[in-house]
Amino acid sequence: MRAHLLLPLLLACGQSPAPAPLPDQEPPAATHELRDDLAHLYADQLVSGSFIMHDLGRDHWVYIDSAQADVGTLPASSFKIFSSLYGLESGVVKDADFVIPWDSVDYGRSVINRDLTLR
Repeated sequence: MRAHLLLPLLLACGQSPAPAPLPDQEPPAATHELRDDLAHLYADQLVSGSFIMHDLGRDHWVYIDSAQADVGTLPASSFKIFSSLYGLESGVVKDADFVIPWDSVDYGRSVINRDLTLR
């Protein structure tokens, strides 16, 4: 019985590990794809913006509106979508009428300087 358990372990130990890259070898360069032809997706909605996606598996970058992608700006509200879904999924936010109290900090926009719901 023990031989049946020991044999797979010994076979696994005998496997050679994957070869490590040589120290003097450079990793393959990242590839970049400019898709400024898709900038109309923003213009059609009368907004400006850019989009950057990084495919980690291929180390491939895709840019939409590459000129604006190099300008440092604050992110849009896309994090609010994730945060809202996470709150609903975890049960912290009961429903769309759940009140998120205002912390009394003036953010310079009167529409957000108040208690908020998901609506």
